[in-house]
Order: sequence, then C-alpha cells, then structure tokens
Amino acid sequence: MEFETGDCGTMFACAARCILSPTPCNSAFFDETAYSCSLGNITYLENAAEEDSIDILVDFDVAHAVDLKCRGGLDCCNTQYRPDFPCEWGEGDCDRDADCRVGTVCKENSCMTLFGHTGYLWDDGDDCCAPKCTEETPCTTGEGTCNYDSECGNATTFTCKPCLDEEYFPKAQFPDIYETGYSDTDKCCYRACMPHTPCSLNGSACISSEDCIAGLKCQILNDIPQCQDVDECEDSPCSSSYDCVNIVGSYRCVLKEDMHSIVLLGGVDQETGHDVQVYNSDYQPCEHSIPHPPRYFSWESGVITVNDVLYACGGSVSSSYGKAHAECYSLDLSMEEPQWKRIADMYVNKKKFGFIAVQNQLYAMNGQTCNGGSPCFDHGFSHKYDPASDTWTQLEGYSSSYQLYHFEVYNPCVVYDDSYNKILVIGGYHSYYGKYVNHISQFYVSGQYINGWGNTPRPFWGGCAIVRNSKNTRVLIISGWFESYSSYSSSHTYTMELTSSSQNSWSQITSSAVYLGNANILKFNLYEATVIGEI
Repeated sequence: MEFETGDCGTMFACAARCILSPTPCNSAFFDETAYSCSLGNITYLENAAEEDSIDILVDFDVAHAVDLKCRGGLDCCNTQYRPDFPCEWGEGDCDRDADCRVGTVCKENSCMTLFGHTGYLWDDGDDCCAPKCTEETPCTTGEGTCNYDSECGNATTFTCKPCLDEEYFPKAQFPDIYETGYSDTDKCCYRACMPHTPCSLNGSACISSEDCIAGLKCQILNDIPQCQDVDECEDSPCSSSYDCVNIVGSYRCVLKEDMHSIVLLGGVDQETGHDVQVYNSDYQPCEHSIPHPPRYFSWESGVITVNDVLYACGGSVSSSYGKAHAECYSLDLSMEEPQWKRIADMYVNKKKFGFIAVQNQLYAMNGQTCNGGSPCFDHGFSHKYDPASDTWTQLEGYSSSYQLYHFEVYNPCVVYDDSYNKILVIGGYHSYYGKYVNHISQFYVSGQYINGWGNTPRPFWGGCAIVRNSKNTRVLIISGWFESYSSYSSSHTYTMELTSSSQNSWSQITSSAVYLGNANILKFNLYEATVIGEI
C-alpha cells in the first residue's frame, strides 16, 4: 500500500479525496490527531497482530475482491464470506475443507505442527490448509494436488502428472479438473489404465476390469493389479457342434472334428449365385439340403459364418457389375430346417469389401458403393453389425473428411490380431489413383482408428492371416499379387513377426509353390495356414 499524505479536516473529506483522486485510489487513512489524510491503492489484505495493524478506509467492493492473506485470524479463510478467496497452503485458521483452495484440505492443529507458524495471530490449535495428497492419505485418479508418485498410492499403479494436461486428463473424462481452479503448475494423480485408455495383457495399473480391454480382467498377481486373460470357455459360449478355444482377450468356436462341412455360396454365374452347396469332410455332397438364398450373391458379396450362423451381405445385383446392394441375410445352420432370414441392411450399397467376424460381431471394411447408371466409388467407410440387436453401426475414425487414399480402397485384406484386440486392414486397390496400395491400418474392435501401422513390401492385393511360429511369436502372412506403381510383378508370399521392434521387417517365402495370384489364406489353427489361389 502506497500512501500520498496531505492535510484534511475530517475522515469524510479524506474519503472524498480518495474518490476524486486522479491517481488510482481504493483506500485511505485519516490521522485524527494530525488531521492528515493518506491515500493508497491496496492490492491485497493481510490479517496481523493488533500492534502491527492500522485502521484504514477501504472501498467495500475492493475489500471483497482483493486477495486476503490469512495468518491465524479466526474466520479469515471462511469462503462463506469470501467465496472467491479460499486459503492457500499454510494459511489459516480454517474451519472446513471448502475454506481451502482446490487440492488442499483443512487439517486440525496443523498450523504449528506442520508449518511451524508462530507469532502474529497464530495459536497452538489453529487449523491450516495443507496438502490433500500425502503418503499417509494418498489420492486417487484425478485428485490433487500431489508432488510425488508415492502420494498417489501404489507407485506401480499411479503417477503424479500435470492436472491441466489433456494427454493425461482429457476434458471429456475429467471435466471437474478444469472447472475447480487448478493452476498450470498443479499436479494430480494419474492412472494409465482407465476405461477411456484400457490396458492390454499384463497392464499393471488397473483397479477394475473396466480398465482392461475386452476379454481381460483386473486381478492381483504378486501383489500388483494386472490385466489378465479371461477364460471365456468356462461359460460354454459355443454351440454343441463346436469346441471352445480360449485366446487372449477372446475365444474361438472351432467346429468339432466330426461336424466339419464345406458350404459353397454365390459366384459369377447368375444361376449358381442362387445356389448353396454343402459337402462333408470327405468332400461328398450332403444329403441335407440348404434352401436357395432369396437373391443372387456374387463373388463380390461378403459371406462369413459365426458359430452356426451363415451371413451373406452386399455384392453385385444380378450379373451387373455396375450396381451393388445393401441387403443382408442370415441362415441358422443349427436348425433342423434352416431358413434364410432378412436382417438389417448395411448403411450403403456395397461390394468388394473386407468381411470379418470378431467376438461375434461382423465388420464390413472399406469396399465400393454402386447405385447403377454411375461409376462405382471406392470408399473408406466401415461398419459393424451386432447380431444381438440386428443393427449396423458406422465405425468411429471413419468419416467423409478422410481423404487419404489408403482409406478409400476395395478388396482389402482384413485380419484380426487377437493378442492386442485389433483389426488390421491391409492393401487393396484404389480406383481413382489406378493402383494397389501398400498401407496397413489398425483399428480397435470398437472401430476407432489407431494409426497407420507400417506397409506391405509393395502394393498388395491378396490374402492374409496371423499365425504363430515355432517360437510362439505372432506372424503376419500375406500372399497374392504385388504390383509396383507402374507394372505388375510376380505374386509372392511374405511373413513378418509382429513385435514392436520388427515393424516392416518382411521376409519372402521363395518356394515356387506359393506364387499364386488372387490368393486366399485359410487358417486351420494357431500354427498352420494354407495359401490357395490361381496361377
């Protein structure tokens, strides 16, 4: 407080001089003995012992708007009177946690024992605002303020991170952090495994199973909470015709040895496109017939099985290559007399798309949309079908704003990586650019786009699968046509171990037996895959 001193007859005249002063003035001191007036402009108030204090005139609004430093005064921290000025660390005397700034609490008898406050208005029993997060009283996710990881509990589970950093605390998940007055220097307790950022296998920062990806649960191993695999087979999710095989994050239903059959559906010829042929494991026609589908299915349709149910979607209409449809049908093969059932249509007329089943959900990735009388267009839209609700959902991460050519392809190869619960979309053909692409994109099974995950050795159109080698390492195998940007090359088969350090480290299988174009790869178990195609 800086004062300008001058003669003044009364206290009111002194106050008037402050109001009319051409320089900033919000307070005045009138000396009744000397009849002098001192004008000032205060920036904060501070309570002090009586011998150190003076009585001044202060503008009422100013008195409730400037900061107040509380050094032991009763009710000095009371936010009922001054809600915008809670006490900081080490200030008091407080009565409740609400009297203290965010991230601090009112601790009983702490002014002297914790901060060593003496003199002024401090008393032995004064309560001061103290850190909320301590080793004795650790905070949890999104709470602050902390200075050390140990103030957040188990150091393997929590870390202390800046409260206003959206990398750790997105506004959508932690709105309170951004509304309660944390500063840029404040730190809050952060847990890496949370519902919006679930951990994969062996993630050691979970509290509940919601903190783990689908198919994993949070359990204590060696006194550390970890995301571990769930044995879904314990609940017998497969039908009686199938054996359940547990895998990390999910499970597979594998047809029993004596139940294997082969189903042929669709094709280029319009007549056979209406036909369904069934063969047993000895490649003999089955006596039990399956009804013809209600419409033509071309080689451009999507056909897949989930447990005992056959699904057929999209493809060309009749023998026309200039038009596609969005119709989908299902056929429950477990019924004694199975009948085709019309299910929900896809979002768009669609053909030449990648079709894959993951955890009883169907994914139609990329493809072409055709409406007849106009060219077909490649697109990057992908959709998920839920048989339980009979609904299609457009996947997150795809929108019309995506113009990157590798999203807008048809005939991509799509494969599920069960170890990390991700879908890989590999290669395909882009009509606008008139070329194959070599991009590999990865998605969560929720459909959210993660990132571009490496490239194939060259632009690619063919088959793909994930198997395990003798070292029990996951291996991505691709086979089919590989084209340069200017000319065709021979067909090949390549493999790559799926480790974080070996991305794009492809190895070519040189056997002439696998030089097949338009290849498909059939996976029979975790360790075996068969490549078939046309010479």
